[in-house]
Amino acid sequence: NYLEVLPSADPGLDLQAVLAADLPFEPIDNNGIATAPGANLYWIRGRMSRSLADLSGPANWLLILENTRVRQAQLYVRLSSGQPIVDLAAPYHPVDRMPGERYPQFALTLAPDSTLDFYLRLQTDGLFSIPVKVWASDAYLLNKRSQLPIWGLLFGAISALTLYNLFIYLSLRERAYLQLSLFLLSTLLLTLAREGFLVAGLSRMPLIGDRFGAVAEFVTLALAILFTRSYLNTARYYPAIDAILRADRWLCLGLAFAVLAGLLSSTQAFAGLLVSGALFFVPAVLASMHAADRATRYYI
Repeated sequence: NYLEVLPSADPGLDLQAVLAADLPFEPIDNNGIATAPGANLYWIRGRMSRSLADLSGPANWLLILENTRVRQAQLYVRLSSGQPIVDLAAPYHPVDRMPGERYPQFALTLAPDSTLDFYLRLQTDGLFSIPVKVWASDAYLLNKRSQLPIWGLLFGAISALTLYNLFIYLSLRERAYLQLSLFLLSTLLLTLAREGFLVAGLSRMPLIGDRFGAVAEFVTLALAILFTRSYLNTARYYPAIDAILRADRWLCLGLAFAVLAGLLSSTQAFAGLLVSGALFFVPAVLASMHAADRATRYYI
């Protein structure tokens, strides 16, 4: 079995052009495909073979794209040598994802003593990594079962921290702990969205679902800034740093609104996140390096 990828900036490159031309496909390593900023088109080709010595029945395999931000994918398959490539299924789109599945996947059936060739047309929008793997269906099911308890522990821990800080706020009436609770809740929603656990609900609202992750990133950062200013009392002790954090908070909220309204591309949103993140991180670290016990706890 092997997988190769052809990065292409030409959205008009169709299957016939890929088959006719000697194009520079590159092997896909364990890290998958590292996408470029903005909208991109990639072609993936692969081959699977089974020997005549394998006397079991047809084997069921799954081609998995382990990323929730794939915009569209179309699979073409040659079932045996000499046959033409055929369109196996309708194009994948996030709103058409299989119930209960976080990632795009395609079913492949391979009989003994046969070879299966396939081409996958993949559209993305944004800078991220897409692991591309072929799994035996039973092995993939076992892998999912081993991963879900780990995710459950993570989400349970974040939920417990959220409730714990909310309880402290109700006991002490210190606003910073309420803000920390909101930050943790936003972090939880962001992780659920980026890892595909909110797909079922967001798929009914494709315009919002498409932008939810980017909006959640900016809102989470704005809440982190709000908590930092309150917990470290930057307005009193670090007025210059406080001014930067206040401006950055409004920048985050403005960028979140622009993304939600569709005014920014994915590349522009990513650049805005880098800038606003740097404007938060550097001042926050400087303020937390003070020798006070409260600053030390914040830094940790």
